[in-house]
Amino acid sequence: MVNVLNFKHLEKVTKNNDLIYPVIFYSRNSEKSKQVLDIFKELESENKSIEVLTVDVSEVKDVHRRFNIDSIPAVAIIEKGKIQNVIYGLHDKEFFIQAFEEKEIKPTKKTEKKSKRIVVYTTDGCPWCVRAKEYLKSLALPFKEVNLSKNPGEIDKLVKRTGQMGTPQIDINGKFVIGFNKPEIDRLLGVKK
Repeated sequence: MVNVLNFKHLEKVTKNNDLIYPVIFYSRNSEKSKQVLDIFKELESENKSIEVLTVDVSEVKDVHRRFNIDSIPAVAIIEKGKIQNVIYGLHDKEFFIQAFEEKEIKPTKKTEKKSKRIVVYTTDGCPWCVRAKEYLKSLALPFKEVNLSKNPGEIDKLVKRTGQMGTPQIDINGKFVIGFNKPEIDRLLGVKK
């Protein structure tokens, strides 16, 4: 594991654009962060071609702000110098393996039982996107964020699936909620109020 010291250090470490890097944003005081670090230590020891980068947000102040990482633990997948995905929360090892290998999150049988697969499609400067993410975090639900401002190639794919261009769009196990529609989100997640 490589401990990232600042944004310039991250750029230097990821200069080999042919590799895909998992970057773990964590805090030493977070038990879930420690569990995610342990999972990636194990993955790194099993596969020598993986280079895991870590950012302790309590010490390194510029990297998570640059990438709009607002919750820990979070694992960002960097490919060709750009963040492709951000996975928030604690998941099992198989979930992270799929996210890393496929750069797309598909639930395994193990994860399906534990939690719903949630992907939040956002754009920069979208206040409803922020509210949707905050709401999911308040429910302690892990989710993947796809920022369309940073991943414009995903826009066409999303429009083909939903016929909509607005954000946020929330994919909950393949069913989409357009906008921050809290009652529909609760219904799909089985949240009882």
